[in-house]
Amino acid sequence: MSAARFATSSRRSVLTGRGAVIRPPWSTEASVMEKCTSCGDCVAACPEAILVPGPGRTPVVDFRQGECTFCGRCAETCAEAVFTDVSERPWTLVASIDPGCMMTSGISCQLCRDSCEEQALRLDFTQRPVGRIVIKAEACTGCGACLATCPVDAITLSPNETANV
Repeated sequence: MSAARFATSSRRSVLTGRGAVIRPPWSTEASVMEKCTSCGDCVAACPEAILVPGPGRTPVVDFRQGECTFCGRCAETCAEAVFTDVSERPWTLVASIDPGCMMTSGISCQLCRDSCEEQALRLDFTQRPVGRIVIKAEACTGCGACLATCPVDAITLSPNETANV
């Protein structure tokens, strides 16, 4: 899978239509555009309700609703060949912290860190006065839990160029 599967997307840019969309796990922009019939089965099957109809009523991920648990139900319910094997890595997305993070302004906030089950975000106290959030890219699954909880939309998901897929 190529890193070009996803373009950099923040929650705000996806939701306002000013950025690239994030397709469901185990799918690519090409597979969705070529094979998706816009039936909505994958959207209805998502227990987290993070899949929503996007351009052309094709599925996109909306992290305002929460995180992806990688349950695979979207892929299981799809009658078309839109999704790859769910035993493969779902995508190469990794989070990054934008300069708009409240901690950059000296305001203590750790909602993203607290929401990360994988513990891919840690607090670096070498930055004063309140520290800063550091992302361990190798531990980040791109699930979007941190993105969903950020009160200032300072988290971006983008392809990890060095991911072993």
